[in-house]
Amino acid sequence: MRNRWHLRQREGQSLVEFAMTLPVLLLMFVGLIEVGAALRNYLVIVNANREGTRFAARGRWFDSESDIQDIFRRTIAAGGCLSQHCTAEDYVTIMRTVSKGEWPANTAIAITFIEVPDQVDDTMSQMVYEEPIIHGPWISGTLPGDAQPIKADARAAQAQADNFAFNQKYFLQEHLIDIPAEDNLVIFEIWFNHEQLLKLPIFTAILPERFVLYARSEMRVTLDSRIQ
Repeated sequence: MRNRWHLRQREGQSLVEFAMTLPVLLLMFVGLIEVGAALRNYLVIVNANREGTRFAARGRWFDSESDIQDIFRRTIAAGGCLSQHCTAEDYVTIMRTVSKGEWPANTAIAITFIEVPDQVDDTMSQMVYEEPIIHGPWISGTLPGDAQPIKADARAAQAQADNFAFNQKYFLQEHLIDIPAEDNLVIFEIWFNHEQLLKLPIFTAILPERFVLYARSEMRVTLDSRIQ
């Protein structure tokens, strides 16, 4: 009888311990799901951002407005699908810049191009002052909250200073390059409105139900694309 009593006591103790640890384990499990969903969406927009940046840096970006729209569409397509059969009619892409049916917009994209001329007078072999040219930003979608595209003026000034120093050293002083360098940049930004997956009160009371994920990339324009 004594051994049986001790066995029941241990079983009761195990149940109490399990009841005490179960809420913590559930909380950790649900948190893992929410964090995993956020990381997954962040990786999606990072990959889409890189794809859009590469596509925008082809050097043909100023040909027409349709080229800008092609970049937006290419970026959205890189976001992937929510179902196995993703079609334009279903519009079930993860990233959306416009509302269609039951899928509201959740993404904003901004593209800014900065053109810094070579700043070298070939006939006089000296540096000249030429202002950078800022194109854009072109924006698709509605920027969330108080979000703003990158301050292109500051970035253009930095690119101009870097370009000036490079040409001063390598083109004029050491004659290491035959053609002075231009510094044409594309800046690509994405804002993604991420929603909690399960939306449990214990998490929505602590964290916002929706929060913005942001990704930005820069790349040099690959061709000599000076606008006439």
